[in-house]
This record gives sequence, structure tokens and C-alpha cells, in this order.
Amino acid sequence: MEWMAYGAEEELAKVRYFEGIEKGKSDIDILIGTGMIHGKDRGKFIIPAEIPAIFEKTVGKIGIAFGREDRGLSRNLIDHCDYMVDFQLPGKQPSMNLSHSVGYLLGVIY
Repeated sequence: MEWMAYGAEEELAKVRYFEGIEKGKSDIDILIGTGMIHGKDRGKFIIPAEIPAIFEKTVGKIGIAFGREDRGLSRNLIDHCDYMVDFQLPGKQPSMNLSHSVGYLLGVIY
């Protein structure tokens, strides 16, 4: 990842890596995943407008998981999410560019 983030050494030094979602989830209280595919086993879907309320009522750490543009989140990661965000894109748009997803959610949060 470092080769893609030229000039971001200070921020990259803050990144924490975990071996598996189980260890990563143990460090946060709420995990929010992003996805477009609904299903009864996909967790509780929320819309982006609901995220600020989750941040307000959560005392601990919140994590947001973004999947790869070509595959999305893994089944294992989805199983560990407390919420899944549906961007509710119009039409038949199956996904959103990763940078746009991150920017959109950060805009909603802040």
C-alpha cells in the first residue's frame, strides 16, 4: 500500500494491521461494512444518513470496511459487520468507485 500513497508516510505510520477480521474486530466496538447486495444473511442495512446517529450513540471505536471495487467485501468480513451501508444508487449501478465511497461516507460523517 505504501507505494500507492506517495508522501503519506506520517499517516501510514498510524495504520494498524491485523491478522484476520477476528483480531481486527476485537479492537473496535462497531463495524460498518459497505455493500450493494441485500440478503437475509447480510446483516442490518442502513442508509448513509443513519451513520451520524450511530457515531453519536457509540462510546467506543467505530470501523468502516470498504471492499475491493471488483469483489466487494468477503463473506467472512460481512459476517462480522454490525451494519451494512447501502448507498442506494439510482438505476442499475451495481457498485461505486472506492474513492467515491470513502469520500461520500466521510462527507456524511463530518
